[in-house]
Amino acid sequence: MALAAVTAILHTARQHTAYGYRQVHAALKWEHPEVLPLSPISVYRTLNRHGLLGPRTSKTPPQSKRPWVRFERAKPHELWQVDVSYWYLDGWGYYYLHTVLDDHSRYIITSRLYRTYGAEDGIRMLETALAAVPAADRQGVQMLADHGVTYTAEPFRTACQTGHVDLIFASVGHPQTKGKLERWHRTIREALGDHVRHAPTPNAAQRIIDAYVTHYNHERPHSACHGYPPIWRYNRAQARKILGLPIPSDSHSA
Repeated sequence: MALAAVTAILHTARQHTAYGYRQVHAALKWEHPEVLPLSPISVYRTLNRHGLLGPRTSKTPPQSKRPWVRFERAKPHELWQVDVSYWYLDGWGYYYLHTVLDDHSRYIITSRLYRTYGAEDGIRMLETALAAVPAADRQGVQMLADHGVTYTAEPFRTACQTGHVDLIFASVGHPQTKGKLERWHRTIREALGDHVRHAPTPNAAQRIIDAYVTHYNHERPHSACHGYPPIWRYNRAQARKILGLPIPSDSHSA
């Protein structure tokens, strides 16, 4: 590999310390296009050789991993995944991060801290998600949830019916069904864990999360989006404005 390519890979990895090798490979498209084409495995080997894979990246070469059988809806707003994760804030105790993710694009529609994981705060999360998406764009949307008390409670079911959301449930004991959202939980916790924990107030913690959601949706390369951020699949017109790049067409996106 040419020295210029190695230098570009290492520079990109050091600029984006939270990125895995696939994100580094994708970021090269607009940060160092002069060194392309490079394969993801070349980036992986370069980072491994220089000790820059980091704790997030498996030391198992990517081509030797066992493939998962994956599913994905064809268009945005056909299916939303919803879940809660808990976060401890120093001096404030536990708060709960309620998140709605669009299955097709991996775009985070809402991700907000609430005081509880109960149905009342779940309904607030649902109302926030519905307000973020025009009704015409989400006609027939389904919401995939687990069997937690947030979603099985009658008030939450009623709120879904009122909002014209078809609530469906994942198989018990099979978290892979909501694997995209499980991966989001892991990604944001790895990126923000200590920053959120030590935030002076819950509102300050939410601002940190909001900034990261914007970065994730509009800037962070995603392997499921061919190395572009989720906005690329969620809203192509906005993606062209935000990224300022010639965005290729995609047969699965609007």
